[in-house]
Amino acid sequence: MVEDRALLCGRCRVRLDVPADADDNSIVSCPACGESDTLKNALREAGEHFAHKLLSRMLRGAESELSAPEAEHRPPLHFRFVEGGG
Repeated sequence: MVEDRALLCGRCRVRLDVPADADDNSIVSCPACGESDTLKNALREAGEHFAHKLLSRMLRGAESELSAPEAEHRPPLHFRFVEGGG
């Protein structure tokens, strides 16, 4: 994913600093806010964000079947790292 899609900070939407010789345990960080973690964890969380977006699009019609109170009680999701266009 790092080669073809940018790894972005979920808060700032700024491209993360990823060393060219990075491995799973390399630390990546947002140059704007300083959010950081290992490359492995950042890629995992960005993948979870991608899966959430994909499933949300697929289930968009099913949401109308939920009652308003159920829909209102869903906790907001926050992803520290997301994918961006490459």
